[in-house]
Amino acid sequence: DASSYREARRLLTEDLGGYKTLREELIRSGFVDDTTGDLTASPNPFNIFAMIAAGKIEQPGMQEEQERLGDFAAEYLICCNRPVCDEYWDSEDPEW
Repeated sequence: DASSYREARRLLTEDLGGYKTLREELIRSGFVDDTTGDLTASPNPFNIFAMIAAGKIEQPGMQEEQERLGDFAAEYLICCNRPVCDEYWDSEDPEW
């Protein structure tokens, strides 16, 4: 919700060093490439959506959805969750 987002943003900017510290942590942990500023698309740390965007993994059955973007298809990429993740997206079970 919006109030939780505001609180997270306040914590980041006032208590945790701001966006520069966050960026440094993402670089240190391997999620962001220091040179390009892009998400890394490597097996470790694994980010399925970055791997799809980089063309390293193809999601079966998503071509039709991608084509629906028309002129925007070259700039944007449609990705999907695993069906089980969609099924439990709003679950309060700690496993999800």
